[in-house]
Amino acid sequence: MQIAEMLVPAPAKAIPDRRFEIKERTADIHELLDQRVGSFDSLSNYRRYLQGIARFRFDIERTLQIAHWPAEWNGWHPPFIAPALERDLSAMGLEISRKPSRRPDITSVSQLLGLLYVVVGSSLGARLLVVRAAALDIHKGNGAMHLAVMSNDIAPWRQFLSCLNAWEPFDLELAVSTARSAFHQAIDGFVDTVDE
Repeated sequence: MQIAEMLVPAPAKAIPDRRFEIKERTADIHELLDQRVGSFDSLSNYRRYLQGIARFRFDIERTLQIAHWPAEWNGWHPPFIAPALERDLSAMGLEISRKPSRRPDITSVSQLLGLLYVVVGSSLGARLLVVRAAALDIHKGNGAMHLAVMSNDIAPWRQFLSCLNAWEPFDLELAVSTARSAFHQAIDGFVDTVDE
């Protein structure tokens, strides 16, 4: 071995970014959700979207509120948007039926991380959706408060990634399964969304 080789430190072992593993294994169902959400090219399409996202988030946020959160996260959780959705529904003169759904049963941190991948990740998409809503003259004061809350700050996504990549022991299969279940539940929220 050459002296120069002995003096060069070994490269640090790269920490895998687990979000890409989850993203790859949920891409198909995520695409189905994007198709179901569609675009906001009319007020009626926005109203349909609002009903669907509310149906999903009301159920999911109840699940998150009763889940066990690791003490290591120091009380961190993503912003809950159910109160903003309630205001948005009221502003648009909408109601939704509250049907029982197949909420994921969160019994491990890996499952919680899979669910959070979907919930916190939706804030990234909200940055595009808030622009689409604004094109219809819908803003935080008349039906898009939840989008304003979700798109306001990237910090929750960064905090989530820190939790995701640091947690041990981590079960990728459980995280992916829970994320897929959450995407399915979101899709179910958009089934039969009409002015109720």
